[in-house]
Amino acid sequence: MTNTASIADRYLAIKAAADAAEAALKEIKAEINALGTDKIEGTTCDLVISLRASKALSEVLLLERLGVTLAQVNACKAESTISTVINVKVKTPA
Repeated sequence: MTNTASIADRYLAIKAAADAAEAALKEIKAEINALGTDKIEGTTCDLVISLRASKALSEVLLLERLGVTLAQVNACKAESTISTVINVKVKTPA
C-alpha cells in the first residue's frame, strides 16, 4: 500500500528544490547574458552562448487586420486539458 502522506511530503521537498534551482538558473543566465560574450571558459566546462530571436504572432494585431473580434475567435476555441496542476498547502505545526 502506498503511503500518500509520504508522497505528498516528498513532492513538496522536490518541488521546493526544483523551484530554488530554477531561480538560481535564471539568475546565472542573466549574469551570463550581461557579460555580452559568446564563450566562457571554466575549469570543469566551457559555455558557448548563442542568442536567438523569435517572432510570435500577435493575436490582437491579426484580429484587427482581419476585422475579426476576439469574441468571434473565442467562440471557435475548444477547451483541452494540458497538464495536471498540483497545489501545495504547507502544514504548520500546531
